Amino acid sequence: MYMSNKTDNNKKQIIQPIDFFYDTEYISHTTNGITQLHNDLKYRFPCKLCKNNYVDTKLSIKDMHTPTFVIMRKFFCVTCWLKEINS
Repeated sequence: MYMSNKTDNNKKQIIQPIDFFYDTEYISHTTNGITQLHNDLKYRFPCKLCKNNYVDTKLSIKDMHTPTFVIMRKFFCVTCWLKEINS
């Protein structure tokens, strides 16, 4: 026998914020170049809210036909992102 959960129709479901990765202006056409840029810059992207902690970064391929690599960053540090979810 299937039992469904009762939900209150008056309550709105809140969508939790997701912190996506966004492109930066730092690009390179070689893997060595983007790796060197990432190693130099990975601790230079502060959180947009607290401006004290650093955000996660990653490397991504922007264009496969003309090899172009880009550094991507998040807007929020983990601490601020968890505060946003719990608020």
